[in-house]
Amino acid sequence: MSQRSEKRGEDNRQRTDRRQPTPAAPATLFRKPFAQALLVVAVGILIYANTFAVPFLFDDVRQILDNPVIRDFGQIFGPQNLYKNRFVTQVTFAVNYKLHGFQVAGYHAFNLGVHLANALLVYWLMLLILRFLSPWPGNGGRPGDAAPAGWVPLFAALLFVSHPVQTQAVTYIVQRSVTLATFFYLASLLLYLKARSTGSGEGVGIGWYAGSVVCAYLAMRTKEIAFTLPVMVALYEFLFFRGGIRKRILFLAPLLLTMALIPLYLIAYGGLQGADGLDRVTSMAGSAEVSRWDYLFTQFRVIVTYLRLLLLPVGQNLDYDYPLYRTLFTPPVLLSFLALLGLFGGGVSLLYRSYGAERDTGRWYRVIGLGILWFFVTLSVESSIIPIVDVIFEHRLYLPSVGFSLAIVAGMGLLRANLAERGRAAAKLVLPLLIAAVLGLASAAHIRNAVWQNEEKFWADVVAKSPYKARPHSNLGLAYEKQNRFEDALREYQIAIKVKPDYPEAHNNSGVIHFRKGRYDDAIKAYQTAIDLQPAYRDPHYNLGLVYQAQGRLDDAIREFLRAIEIDPNYPEVNYSLGAAYYQQGRFADAVRQYRTVIRLSPDHALAHNNLGATYQAQGRLAEAIEEYEAAVRLNPGYVQAHKNLGAAYYAQGRVAEAMKHYQTILRLDPAQAQTRDQGGRSQ
Repeated sequence: MSQRSEKRGEDNRQRTDRRQPTPAAPATLFRKPFAQALLVVAVGILIYANTFAVPFLFDDVRQILDNPVIRDFGQIFGPQNLYKNRFVTQVTFAVNYKLHGFQVAGYHAFNLGVHLANALLVYWLMLLILRFLSPWPGNGGRPGDAAPAGWVPLFAALLFVSHPVQTQAVTYIVQRSVTLATFFYLASLLLYLKARSTGSGEGVGIGWYAGSVVCAYLAMRTKEIAFTLPVMVALYEFLFFRGGIRKRILFLAPLLLTMALIPLYLIAYGGLQGADGLDRVTSMAGSAEVSRWDYLFTQFRVIVTYLRLLLLPVGQNLDYDYPLYRTLFTPPVLLSFLALLGLFGGGVSLLYRSYGAERDTGRWYRVIGLGILWFFVTLSVESSIIPIVDVIFEHRLYLPSVGFSLAIVAGMGLLRANLAERGRAAAKLVLPLLIAAVLGLASAAHIRNAVWQNEEKFWADVVAKSPYKARPHSNLGLAYEKQNRFEDALREYQIAIKVKPDYPEAHNNSGVIHFRKGRYDDAIKAYQTAIDLQPAYRDPHYNLGLVYQAQGRLDDAIREFLRAIEIDPNYPEVNYSLGAAYYQQGRFADAVRQYRTVIRLSPDHALAHNNLGATYQAQGRLAEAIEEYEAAVRLNPGYVQAHKNLGAAYYAQGRVAEAMKHYQTILRLDPAQAQTRDQGGRSQ
């Protein structure tokens, strides 16, 4: 407990004793931590029970489905991993892939487990704060006693676990980097608090302290939002503990040093590359660049929007069409700045006043002020002067919402205490109001999760809320394309192009539709437009190569495939198509090299195993061909062409009985396949 708090509070003890006691909470659920934890977990499971079939969406495709790194643990630390600065998240994706492949339920179960763990850590954090600030009359404590579990930590955890703004961080699979970083952030802080509170005298508990440093390191290697962790630890150190300044700095030094990890890794892994470094980015809202100051001015408005979402979570949207502001003196920006300055100043003021206020009131002030500062400090990484392409995303509220939960529940505690002091019956309504709030938030979160369950429904929701933004239209087009609704998809791509003519992704996607419909000239034109807009964009080079390949222009196709590989060496489908082009040209050695690359990047690529076998067979390497065909059918037992090729290879070796087994399998899988001895080595 803070010695300053004790010392300054002594002068007010007489006043404190004259206060009416806060009405006692029911002595059942509110005093049993284990029962409270079960309640928090149960509420969280009920809210997210409808998310286990939510498909991979948006960046899930790039970072999970199309990311060969997660299919091979050995590649996570290799040069081909584009997300090495977040290696902890990558490891968890690799574990999911090892256990579940691309079955989404396992990924969602992991995300939910982390979210529930975070809610329990919020519970523990509030409980520790209460114990540092005991005696706490509202929780039944006596001077010198540790405060028992009460309604305050329970509702802090319930607000956190049930708030619908958390759905984007939890239901959106790839954003586990946010929830996981928050887990290590909270764990590091809590372990530090335990280390300091269990240490003898002014020391630390070594085991707890070591755990805190390890968790700090893991947080920094999970996502960059962890950068502020040492700042929050230092704030807790000076608010709740005592000791000489040198000894305190010594305790904090290892954690403060972890702050250097993020900039060092970003520099080492190319995160700060570019002509302007982090000075400016190109906004997804248009072609205009966003400078540091543009981003900061816009963030004043964004933070107000964040606060509105926390207080009134309506109109949630994955992809906001948010205006850019380029001067502080635009009225909405200036008013937002003044409001945020007032809120931040209020938090600082409450912390200062907590030392001179009456004992019970001062403790409420302390928690409210701490929650407000937590919100601003943890949000500062993504809402300050470092421009990010997208100026607003709801998942950025996940870590700051911890402070919101602390402050709101403490504010309700202060209200309850003041009403009780005045003898108002309304004091008894505070807990029912909190229960109603949790039920309302939980219902809203469950309803919001329902929107995520269907890709078309999800992007239609985004388009309805951001009709003048190109990216939602392009993604709705992709959803239609997956349903073979090609004309609907093309319509959305064309709307995206109309909204943002320099949007290369929409041009590329429209080219895909033209290619599927056999309109090769239109496809080539669309792909070339995408390349002109963004020469280092991999997909249109790859897709243009496919058109040329379909036209028999193999040299042109190979040129485009090689360019795509130069841009992104970690996309196995390009190597696969390049291998097929080499095979068509009779360049078998080159084809073998490409198929081996595919298998290295994606070991479960059945088509590549089959085609490698066909290439070996064309070279007369029949035994090696059989090994690859066997691998293909093992990976995909329903792969007819692989069975066909394997049967033909066995037949060529005189292994007739084994060949017949595969011919029979083919007839069972596809009765139309009567000519089973075709040895063409095709992949389909």
